[in-house]
Amino acid sequence: MIIGFSVSWAGPIFPKLRDPDQSPLPYLLTEIEMSLIASFTYIGGIPGPFIMGWLSNIYGRKPCLIVGGVLAGLAYVILVWSNNLAMLYCGRLLVGLGVGIIAVMNLVYIGEIASSNIRGILLSALGIFTTCGSLLIYAVGPFLSYSYASSVGLATSLVFILCVMFIPESPIFHILEDNEVKARDNLKDLGREDDIDNILQSKIEYINSTNKKDWIELFTLRTNKKSLLIVVVMNILQHGSGILALLLGVYFYLDDYSGLNQVNWLPLALLIIFFIGYDAGIGIVPNVLIGEMFTMNVRSKGSAVALAVSWLSGFLVTVAYGAIVEHVGSYAAFWFFSSTGLISCLFTIFCIPETKGKSLLEVQDMLKKN
Repeated sequence: MIIGFSVSWAGPIFPKLRDPDQSPLPYLLTEIEMSLIASFTYIGGIPGPFIMGWLSNIYGRKPCLIVGGVLAGLAYVILVWSNNLAMLYCGRLLVGLGVGIIAVMNLVYIGEIASSNIRGILLSALGIFTTCGSLLIYAVGPFLSYSYASSVGLATSLVFILCVMFIPESPIFHILEDNEVKARDNLKDLGREDDIDNILQSKIEYINSTNKKDWIELFTLRTNKKSLLIVVVMNILQHGSGILALLLGVYFYLDDYSGLNQVNWLPLALLIIFFIGYDAGIGIVPNVLIGEMFTMNVRSKGSAVALAVSWLSGFLVTVAYGAIVEHVGSYAAFWFFSSTGLISCLFTIFCIPETKGKSLLEVQDMLKKN
């Protein structure tokens, strides 16, 4: 939820920053400064996956999740007490770093602890909770002051840290540190005793691959190259979605040239349907793929690359949208999103393998054969 809350924070907060009576700043911001505040979260999110992709193999998945929560909490402390533009920039960069870490470690952690029959459900639930976080800020933001609305983000971060304190470490990490006893104990606690043989087989594959550097293997081994290509492309295409974006583009085109005041309810209805469809498909599936498709020793690094591409794509979309609307029109932006949705549909049909009901080891075997 902290991810969705942070990404959507700008929506209900910007009207307060434009209002002299509600803004925590002694001056009003320009539109360029506002767009930078919105975009800095995506910039901050890019290095987080790479940093924790490395540290998570040394210190574990759980400590990295805690670090992400602490950084997000510190960011909201800065945002709550912001009284100048520099503090807003700093807070947004730091919250991006925090949620960037949380995003990648969520995918790695759930992909490793969940059994094959519920792994897809749990990874899909990440998208649902992200949407709930967005709903939270939009539910409380309009009714609370700037400081109190941002304090909700601080409270959400603290709840996240507290919950992470009680989760077990990933059994895969125990395998990586050659602690088979703890790995077996974790699997028993998770009700996955039957998966012990598969995990140990993954350990053998990991030992056989240690003659290569992880980053080299990520970009050279056929299985990982294919996995990386799939999840990177899916994360790039994640920011656009098909038919409904096309219809929104048609609406805004007709509105610009002929006027459609009598059906001004249509964009809202289309947007609601759009987000339902988005969260049921392209908004969630890349998360599932990231958690399933990399070999054990490069999973955190592969996830880092995929998430970094996603954050960078989000930044580019945020920046480009305003320029397209200003110089061409709203319809052009939505038609662009529609085209990426069509491409994602074709890419899914012809390039995405089915992983339902397969263990992580079976997924890797399937990719090797293809």
